[in-house]
Amino acid sequence: MKKKAVVNVPVIVLLFLSLIVVLIIIIFLVSQRGIEGKNENNNINTENNNAQSIEDVEPKEPIDCEKNFDCFIRAAENCELAKVRYGTKINIFGVESSSESLYEVEGKEEEKCFYYQRIESVDVSFSDELKAQMLGNGTSQEEMEIQEKVANESVQQFIGQEKICRFKKEDLIILLKNWKKEIFSTEDFKAAECLDE
Repeated sequence: MKKKAVVNVPVIVLLFLSLIVVLIIIIFLVSQRGIEGKNENNNINTENNNAQSIEDVEPKEPIDCEKNFDCFIRAAENCELAKVRYGTKINIFGVESSSESLYEVEGKEEEKCFYYQRIESVDVSFSDELKAQMLGNGTSQEEMEIQEKVANESVQQFIGQEKICRFKKEDLIILLKNWKKEIFSTEDFKAAECLDE
């Protein structure tokens, strides 16, 4: 008597959901990734090509907010030179993504702030609850570790990616306050003029 292959539907559904979550994380990071490197002169072209180079402004030491995002928001309110290293964590269906980025306000032109960011680290892992669910649904420990490793490797390509934009001060402040509340969107840079667009 021939046995039929048994497919564990919950495992397939869980694998499918894991794939969707990784894709969502990749889409989020791609929307934030920006250009491959800074423009040599840190210029952002305006419609009439009269953009001012940050290098033309008298050099001033930026405020080092270290990891204090409130300090960075206060500095951004006046487009003051400032920098902060800030980490974010996102948990979607038990797939946890954490990243740390360098954010800078690099000066202003008229009423617009020059904004820069660089992704410095990204990590993807499965929550203990998701691991328990996967094991309970028949996924082996080895399969689970492979899936977690593949998900983590897929986001490593975003480390070092940069974005340079010019925002109206009020739009930048809204964005930063949303990020502080852990409100992220693929539309975050819609109000900005960015070099990669």
